Amino acid sequence: MENNKLNFEHFTEMFKHDYTSEQLKYLFGKLRTMDPQLRRDFLKWIFTGNYPETEIENVTVPLLVEKAGFKPINAFLIMDWLKKEPQTAKYMLTRRTAPRAIDPLAQEEAEEYLKNHPAEQLEPDPDTSGKIE
Repeated sequence: MENNKLNFEHFTEMFKHDYTSEQLKYLFGKLRTMDPQLRRDFLKWIFTGNYPETEIENVTVPLLVEKAGFKPINAFLIMDWLKKEPQTAKYMLTRRTAPRAIDPLAQEEAEEYLKNHPAEQLEPDPDTSGKIE
């Protein structure tokens, strides 16, 4: 893990006990398309172990992990969902039916992407030097 970047191999190694290989492919793809600030927050958490203070729609990653019982990666993706589709995400969270399963079509899409881009890395922001500040 050089320059605060996380490649798929290291990501898989870190989370192989929490997710299946198919889920890891899907999650890595979702993290790559995440809001740039949330992606920086995610990488900061990976490298420091500290959850971000970022709040979206009165929700934080620690709240989702510690109070709602979501795994950290899922919590970051929910935060991204709250930012992109606040009404839908809030409704689903209040109903406690937030999707936790991997959509088979999205899984196939993620596998195809990784097959065609094996050296992809998760970076804080494609437009920065790759350092997390």
